[in-house]
Amino acid sequence: MPISRYIFNSLFVAVVGTGLTVVVSAAAAFVLSKIEFKYKNILFLVIQFSLLFNAYTLAIPQYIIYANIGIINTYFAYLHRVFLFCNLYFMIQ
Repeated sequence: MPISRYIFNSLFVAVVGTGLTVVVSAAAAFVLSKIEFKYKNILFLVIQFSLLFNAYTLAIPQYIIYANIGIINTYFAYLHRVFLFCNLYFMIQ
């Protein structure tokens, strides 16, 4: 594979992953800070609990799941890992 493909893959995952994370985190921060609903506190605790697990803790289980469903070496597998973590939510809120 040429070097240009490597550069495109890196830029694609960085730009799309960052864009999706910012949009979804901003929407989640808005909903959890401005709108009152029934299970708001429980959802907030679930988000806080998910921050206990870093990427290295979840790498092997995620790889096994991705291998079982056959999405290794796809853009979805890369973007899913970037998109899963909700650290940006707390920075926005």
